[in-house]
Amino acid sequence: MMNELVRNQCDVTNHQVNVQFLLQLQLEWQKFVTLVKQSQELKTVSYSKLYDILKQDQNEVNEIRAKRLARTANLLVLVAQQQP
Repeated sequence: MMNELVRNQCDVTNHQVNVQFLLQLQLEWQKFVTLVKQSQELKTVSYSKLYDILKQDQNEVNEIRAKRLARTANLLVLVAQQQP
């Protein structure tokens, strides 16, 4: 979407870029997105600064993702065992 705005020569504010970036993140990032929204001024902080802030939480996001995948895999095994 941002590329289309730029391509059509629309003015894109820093705030719009940051909000769009945060909206595109996967569900695992939701907790960290909320923290960033509360602690940073999205109108003034740069896109790269937002990325750097969120990158610090990458390990925790990986753990959340692994737990979710393990839970899903366990459910699939359970369903497979129930099938005749």
